Amino acid sequence: GTDRGIKVLSTDGESNVDKQIHIIEDFITKGVDGIIISAVNPNAERAILEEAKDEGIPVLLQGQERVEADWPTANVGYSEWDMGYMAGELVADRINELFADKKVVKVAILGFPSWPSCIRRADAHIQALKDKVKGPKIEVVIRQEGGTRQNGLKVIETALQAHPDLRCVVSINDDGAIGAIAAFEAAGIDVAKECAVAGCNNDRAARPYIREGKLLGS
Repeated sequence: GTDRGIKVLSTDGESNVDKQIHIIEDFITKGVDGIIISAVNPNAERAILEEAKDEGIPVLLQGQERVEADWPTANVGYSEWDMGYMAGELVADRINELFADKKVVKVAILGFPSWPSCIRRADAHIQALKDKVKGPKIEVVIRQEGGTRQNGLKVIETALQAHPDLRCVVSINDDGAIGAIAAFEAAGIDVAKECAVAGCNNDRAARPYIREGKLLGS
C-alpha cells in the first residue's frame, strides 16, 4: 500500500468474534477510509460493520459470497461450493481407485461448522462424494471442527479409535488435511498408498504433501 500512498493497518482477529468486533470499533474510532475483513461470524459482526458503513466507511467482506452476506459494500473471494466440490471430487476419484470393491467407505469431513462459508464448502464435499463415487456407499462418520493442524490431528486420532478402517478425509482447508495426514502416519498408515485426503486453499505448506502423494490436491 505504501507505493500507492495507502497506509494499511493490519491486525489479527485470531478467529475470535469478540476480538474482531473490538478491532472494528477501533477502526471506526480512528476514522479509517475502508475496512477489509475476513469475518469469523458475519452475522455476529454485522451490526458493528453496518455501523462502519453508516459512518461512511466502505466494508469489503472476504470469503463470504453475496448469497450468504449481501449487506457489505462489496464481497471478494470465490465460489465456496465449487472449491468444496472439487476437493470432494479428488477424494471420490481416489475412492474409486482404492475401494471400488467395498460396500461402505467411511469419510471424515473437517471444517469450521460455525462459519457459513465453511458449511457451504463442507456440504459440497459431501455432494461431490455422493455424485462421483461409483460403487461403495459413502458414510460420513465425522463432521466437526478440524480446520487447524492441531485439531485435524486430534479429530482423526480420535476417529481412528472408533473407526480403525477410516482412510478418507476431505478438509475445508489444507491445515486440517495436513493434521489428518499426521494422524494417519502416527497410526502407522501409509497415506500415499492407503488413503484419500484432500484439502482446499492451495497453501504453500500443502505442496510437499502433494508432491509426495499424501495429499491429492488443494
